[in-house]
Amino acid sequence: EQAFLELLARQPLTPESVWPRVRASLVDEPQYQALTPARRRELFGVVMKGVMDAAGTLPTSSVESTDAGDAAVPVVDLNRIETLRREQARLRAEYDDMERKLREMERSMRERELRSAAAAGVAAEADAASRQDLADGVLFSFDQD
Repeated sequence: EQAFLELLARQPLTPESVWPRVRASLVDEPQYQALTPARRRELFGVVMKGVMDAAGTLPTSSVESTDAGDAAVPVVDLNRIETLRREQARLRAEYDDMERKLREMERSMRERELRSAAAAGVAAEADAASRQDLADGVLFSFDQD
């Protein structure tokens, strides 16, 4: 066991290290072969706890295996889940902000259209009055109070 622990200590382990990847680099080592699959996983867990404590992080994954040997399957990645939750919250806030801006733009466009329509209506009334004046033979007129 001590030889296997020393072998693990020589590996470049980080809080993101997972047993299947580490195991792949150790399978040919006699220290690895000298232990049962369950004991290897257990010692890896002990070493990883130390790595994570030193880094001040939560466990990145836990592994479950079958009785068929070292076929370990990652079960949960707590750091990844937390990262995804933060990203989801950021995206929701960004979406809400974009939706608010879109509503403001739509409101502004409606107001602009109403102003244009009103201006066009006034111009149309003035144009109609001018046509009527021409039809009546009036070239210009002064409004008298």
